[in-house]
Amino acid sequence: MLGIDLLKEFWTIWPSYDQNQKIKTNSFYKIVRHPNYLIVILEFIIFPMIFSAYSTAIIFFILNLIFILLKIVMEEEFLLQKGEQYENYQKTTKKLIPY
Repeated sequence: MLGIDLLKEFWTIWPSYDQNQKIKTNSFYKIVRHPNYLIVILEFIIFPMIFSAYSTAIIFFILNLIFILLKIVMEEEFLLQKGEQYENYQKTTKKLIPY
């Protein structure tokens, strides 16, 4: 929900290029370039563990992490089409883990 709220009409399931989209660098995007993916990863760890489903947590964490990392690669390819603005943002902001 965070990603949908922050990106509004530019949020999509699959990364895509839209020349009208501005690069977000405010709010959670000051801390990491992909805050929504970070939250999804944490959800896939935390929710199964609440119910002591440790093997489920491990399996879904690994599968989800692979999927998200592939999406990040695709998304960043599109964002690099924005040119120097995104390149500078990459240099100053962590991809997924803030520290």
